Amino acid sequence: MCNYLLSGLIHCGKCNAKMIGSSAKSGQHFYYACQNYSKRGKSVCNAKLINKKEIENILIDRIKTHVLTEKNLTELLNIVIDELNQSNKGFENKLKSIDMQLNVHHNKLDKLYSSLETGKLDIDDIAPRIKELRKQTDKFNLKRNEIQDEIQNPTFIPFDLKMLKHYVKDLADLLNKGSIIERKSFLRSFIKRIVVNHPEVRIDYKLPIINEKDRNPESEVLSIIKLAPR
Repeated sequence: MCNYLLSGLIHCGKCNAKMIGSSAKSGQHFYYACQNYSKRGKSVCNAKLINKKEIENILIDRIKTHVLTEKNLTELLNIVIDELNQSNKGFENKLKSIDMQLNVHHNKLDKLYSSLETGKLDIDDIAPRIKELRKQTDKFNLKRNEIQDEIQNPTFIPFDLKMLKHYVKDLADLLNKGSIIERKSFLRSFIKRIVVNHPEVRIDYKLPIINEKDRNPESEVLSIIKLAPR
């Protein structure tokens, strides 16, 4: 039985259909074929067969040399840290909003208490309003405490350079030696979609990567050097 590592990820660039596992010469050769071509023929799609071993090796090599690098994973770690910092800014803004609401409610309560002291209003008249304002104030204070706890106890990212080096090696080993299920799951954690349109392969990533110009694209195009004959 032949396991197709890229099944579910790889698509035809001509008609956008999925590419499925296919074999020839009594199972001696294996390919990825456009589903439309396999089921409906050339009149629907004339995309070429893609040699299974070749395209899988290209993708694995690209992931190992281009994605599983200390530089790229460090950059991804920095992106996560930036997102956490942005979350903290959001928490601070929420605190300001809650403090404003609390100030409004405290002012309203002060005015009601003043009315009681001066005899302008009776307790029976304003008791329900005081009870409601206190209830709302308690809710705001509870939410404020929750946000302060988030700020004071931020998510800890347990990484240093030494750990990152081990992480890179472990991921590369998994990609080479893991079970087919582990390798498929691993690829899906980084890759959103692969589109083959001879002679090019486009990889859409789930996370930005570092390319040779130190930019962070979420897709890249590779060339297929050779294709197995139809």
